[in-house]
Amino acid sequence: MWIDTHCHLDAAEFAVDRDAVAAAARAAGVDTIVVPAVEVANFQAVQDCCQRYAGCVAAYGIHPMYTPQADAGDLEVLRNWLARERPVAVGEIGLDHFVPGLDRERQRDFFVAQLKLAREFDLPVLLHVRRAVDEILRELRRCKVRGGIAHAFNGSRQQAEQFIDLGFALGFG
Repeated sequence: MWIDTHCHLDAAEFAVDRDAVAAAARAAGVDTIVVPAVEVANFQAVQDCCQRYAGCVAAYGIHPMYTPQADAGDLEVLRNWLARERPVAVGEIGLDHFVPGLDRERQRDFFVAQLKLAREFDLPVLLHVRRAVDEILRELRRCKVRGGIAHAFNGSRQQAEQFIDLGFALGFG
């Protein structure tokens, strides 16, 4: 049994061959595909994708690269989706200190708010972590959640051990 813990199957890039991609994954033995949202505007597309393809399950969250256009109302929308849909995780959330021009404080505020929602709904989180491993770990120690996955992990062995100690699995691209 294989689980793809992070596939944006709903994304426009898959529009021309989404059916073939889903079928190829099944044929390769992938039983479950977690489809994480990146912003409130794509929550419905994620849900539709998960309803269309067997084995697809949803995660809802606001990606750090989408925080510039997000507002506090989006967190309430997220709370409502989490309560109504009961996804497998909150995600994709995190911090991105690689992309220039992203407001780090704004990212952190959205990240912390979403960690609190994950704790409230007892859901794991799918983490986006780019050049922000120590900051992510600090916030995870402050706001304990049910674990999750640090996707595309590229930190040190010591950082990996800290994630594991906090109940996280590591994804490698």
